[in-house]
Amino acid sequence: MMFKKVKIRLLHSRPGLTLVEMMVSIAIMGIMAAALSTLGATVQMANQYATEQGVSTQHARVLIERIQRNIAKAHANETFPGVVVIPYTSGGKSFPQALVIWEPESEAASPDGSPTLGELIIYASDPASPNRLLEITFRESTAAVPGASAYGDWRIYIQGLIDSEKSRVTEITNLIRVGKNLDSDRTEYSTLRFDIRHSPSDSEFTDYDSANLRWDELSWALGISGSNSGLRQTWCRFEFQIMPTSDTSQHRELSAQAVPYFGSAAIYYQVDK
Repeated sequence: MMFKKVKIRLLHSRPGLTLVEMMVSIAIMGIMAAALSTLGATVQMANQYATEQGVSTQHARVLIERIQRNIAKAHANETFPGVVVIPYTSGGKSFPQALVIWEPESEAASPDGSPTLGELIIYASDPASPNRLLEITFRESTAAVPGASAYGDWRIYIQGLIDSEKSRVTEITNLIRVGKNLDSDRTEYSTLRFDIRHSPSDSEFTDYDSANLRWDELSWALGISGSNSGLRQTWCRFEFQIMPTSDTSQHRELSAQAVPYFGSAAIYYQVDK
C-alpha cells in the first residue's frame, strides 16, 4: 500500500492586545507620566527654594557679622557712646534705619571728645532704593560730624555722603524687604530696624545729676562700679527681613517668603564720676 506524505501547517495566533487591555495600558501610562511630571516639578521647586534660602542666609550672615564685628571694635566715651542710631520719620512714624559706629583705624584723634568723619562707619538704607543696605566710609576726611543727638543734621549728612563721589559706598545686600508707609505719601521704607540701649541709661544720669539717684544706685553694666567710676554698656540690637528677589515690586506679593533675621552686639566703656 502506498502512503502519501501530507504536510500539515499549524496556524499559530499572533500575540496582541484587546481594546480593553489597550485602554488600561494607556491609562496606566498616563498616570505614570503625570506622576513623573509632578515629581519633576516638586524637585525643581525644592531646588529653587533651597537655592533662595541659601542666598538669603548668606546675605544675612554677611550683614550680621559685618555690623557685629565693627561694633565690637567701636570707641566710646561720655560725649559719643560709640554707636548712634539715626531715625527717619514719616507720617508720625519712626524708621530707625541708619547706624553710626565710631571705629577709628588706630587710636582715636580725640579719645575724650567727638569722632571725625574719617573715624566713622555708617550703615544706612539707601533712600532711593530702600532694599539696599549701604556701608559708608570716608577714611581720608578729618571733618567734624554732628552731635550724637542731632538726628536732622545726621540725615542730611548721610545723604550727602551717599551722593558724594569721594566717599566709599559699599552695597552689603539688596534683598531687604521693603514696605510702604501708608499714612503719608506711600514712601517706601525697608524692614531694617536698629535699636540702642544704654546701661545706665541717659535718664538715670539725669536723675543722678538731679540728686534723685545715688552713684551706686545706677544700673552699671555687670554690676561693676567704684566710688569714682563705673562700667557702662552700649547695646545695639537690629532686625531685618530678607526676600528672595531684589525686585521691590514683588515684595508685597511674596511677603510670605520673607525670612526674618536678628543680630546684636555690645561695647563697654568707663564713665567717671
